[in-house]
Amino acid sequence: MAAWEGLQAINYPAAHRRAGELGAAIQELLRRSRTSRRKPIASLGQAEVRELYHAAHQCSTFEVLHYRFSECYHTLRAFHADARTVPYEELRAELSRESWCGQHEILARWGWIQTHKDAEFTDHPRRFICEPAKPDQSRFYKHDREFDAFINFLHGLRSHTGRELLFRRKREGPDFETEEKDGLVLGIEFCEAVPTQKAIERSAEAKVLRRLSGSGRSLAVEEPDSWESLRKAPNFQDWLAQAEIVEGVPGYLVVRGRGPKAAESEVSAAVRIHIQIMEKLTKPPPAIRPCILVVNPLFGPGVRCEVLFEELDRLPMPDLDSHFDEVWLGTDQMTQQVWP
Repeated sequence: MAAWEGLQAINYPAAHRRAGELGAAIQELLRRSRTSRRKPIASLGQAEVRELYHAAHQCSTFEVLHYRFSECYHTLRAFHADARTVPYEELRAELSRESWCGQHEILARWGWIQTHKDAEFTDHPRRFICEPAKPDQSRFYKHDREFDAFINFLHGLRSHTGRELLFRRKREGPDFETEEKDGLVLGIEFCEAVPTQKAIERSAEAKVLRRLSGSGRSLAVEEPDSWESLRKAPNFQDWLAQAEIVEGVPGYLVVRGRGPKAAESEVSAAVRIHIQIMEKLTKPPPAIRPCILVVNPLFGPGVRCEVLFEELDRLPMPDLDSHFDEVWLGTDQMTQQVWP
């Protein structure tokens, strides 16, 4: 309790404002570094390059720390509400004076924590801290990915349309029940357009990491040629022998591949997304209407979003009215409506 009282004593809104002011100052410094002499970066002197690099490093550090600060703050608020066993409607009333962002982040994380109370999550390695499990922890990975995607998507939806949805409960068919300001209840269904090869690799990665877990060694991976080739190695020690020992870190391995994988084309990415949407129509309609389908395209490096959207427009979209009212693409960095 004393620890929580100490956290409450921190003026988080003021800290957020100060962080925002610092970020604005750093961005302004970076802008001046780039434009004060109106010279290409290649022609800048060493002192100017150092100033530019320092400003860019500060910007990057600020963005990472501010994001983590926001995550931790809202997770703590959600965890405190759970510790007090506050029911959903009472929590909504408590948060009514908060900004939409605060309400969304806290309610979604509160819901994430509630689901981790189920018996199937008792051995979750990151239980109650609102961070996705690792891919090799397949029992928890899909569930956590959905919550993570849900938090990101509602921010993107608000940015694009001004609509402010709030979490009501986690469910199946659709994955989430949300509510708008006027009380309208909407469903949100998530899916991933996983490439066939990527699906094989994801499964192989989980199996390889499980095999490694009993070796007493940690593993860092830098683009292996193929998880599947490692999985098929006739002897576990064969591929362990390929790993390089990191200096000064006993028992730590790095598996390095032989170069980056070939970039995926926008056409194949569009076809994958289209197939995933078609597949959703083969399943029973969601129990809540209106309902939004959100597809994570999982495209690789080199895919240009504007070209991808053009390729999607060329594909004949089926009649989705029986299942969904809107279809969006959603990733950590991008939100885009593709139907209607």
